[in-house]
Amino acid sequence: MDFCRLDGVVFISHQWAGYSHPDPHGTKYEAIGKAVHELQSRGVRANWIWLDYCCIPQENNVQQQSAINSMFAYTSFCTTFLSLAPTCTHVDSGEELTPETRHQRLWCLLELLCFTVSRAGRHDETYLYTDDGLEEDEPPSEQALGVMNGTSTCCQLCHASSNPCDKQRVVSVMLGIYWRLLVLKQKDGGTSAWAMGMLEQVDANEESFFPGRV
Repeated sequence: MDFCRLDGVVFISHQWAGYSHPDPHGTKYEAIGKAVHELQSRGVRANWIWLDYCCIPQENNVQQQSAINSMFAYTSFCTTFLSLAPTCTHVDSGEELTPETRHQRLWCLLELLCFTVSRAGRHDETYLYTDDGLEEDEPPSEQALGVMNGTSTCCQLCHASSNPCDKQRVVSVMLGIYWRLLVLKQKDGGTSAWAMGMLEQVDANEESFFPGRV
């Protein structure tokens, strides 16, 4: 399947409700169906969905890393960004997951940053689905820049496995985003100003964008 030729691809971003499985009780699966139905009722093209657990290999580490490295490319071909945040409880930590806690997660911040930069800061196709239903979402662009301040399962488990830290695994993606911002800086008008503002924030908070010692 040629991903770049698909029409109406919804990128779904969500916080996992378990260390090894994103949706142990099916709460998010049910929410996806309702959210996509609401999108379509609003006239939003929602013919395909991109979901990490289904679209990124979970068993083969080499293939998984390759898919992670391509995340910015994936998001750039998506037409809609949907943050899925029904209230539920993390089965392992006992933490209550809410619309607010998603912005504390490294992967959720990275996904939002990829989509934001791919659209040069426009939020016209960014939505949030909660227990109250679907709404347009306009998170501040700079909020997503703090990827390295986000939490991840590997750090929460004190790197019990031999796998690299997630902060190291996303470096290639962050470099690609930085390069894209440099390209957008050369554009005319508002796009250039937006990119310059983002780059200034990266330079001022470098450790929030690139990993330090992990």
